[in-house]
Amino acid sequence: KELEVKELKDALANGNSSRKKLEVELEQSKASTKELFENVARKESESLSELVSARKEAMESRKQLDTLQLEMSTATADKETQLRELQRKLEEEEQVRQVCQA
Repeated sequence: KELEVKELKDALANGNSSRKKLEVELEQSKASTKELFENVARKESESLSELVSARKEAMESRKQLDTLQLEMSTATADKETQLRELQRKLEEEEQVRQVCQA
């Protein structure tokens, strides 16, 4: 009977030892999982921040492009107006020359 009691005590001690090891492993796993989730959250935040920055840059570039296109359109219109004015003057001079020759 004493042998049975000793075996039961040994089994209980082994069970408690195994339980403690499992508890330690569980805590380590929890800490590791928490760290992984924190890393994922940080990466997501960084990615979102980079995305917002890239979008701001794209919007600024688009704004600059729109401004340049407007400036180019205005310059083109101005040159076309100048060209029409020069053509009109040339036509007037041609008419005057023809009248003078006649």
